[in-house]
Amino acid sequence: MNYRSQLHHARGKGSGKSGTHHWWMQRLTALALVPLSIWMVVAMAGVMSEGIYETYFWFVSPLNVAGAIMFIIALFYHLQLGMQVVVEDYVHHPKVKMFGLIKLKLGTWFLAIIAIVMVIRLHFVTEKLFS
Repeated sequence: MNYRSQLHHARGKGSGKSGTHHWWMQRLTALALVPLSIWMVVAMAGVMSEGIYETYFWFVSPLNVAGAIMFIIALFYHLQLGMQVVVEDYVHHPKVKMFGLIKLKLGTWFLAIIAIVMVIRLHFVTEKLFS
């Protein structure tokens, strides 16, 4: 007969409250992505239908660049949070799971930084081009 509680099974598995932050961040980034995605699609559709110079000219405005950077940050953070749940739920080998999570986080932040640098670079190149 076993008189131990189920607590010994849960030790070392983390706090039961640790997923709340992750859940809230996923919801907040999804909420932020709704207006940012609509703005980005409408802006890009309008600009790209006019020509390449108007597309470049769109990146001269600091507000457009700031909006694009906010979109990139929210998009890649939301992507990372969602894929983290997939890896944690469906990868069962501990070493593969840890390697996958590290690779996922490094990869998403690397791609986000590249995208942000490209937007900033496009802003400064375009600013020189049209001034």
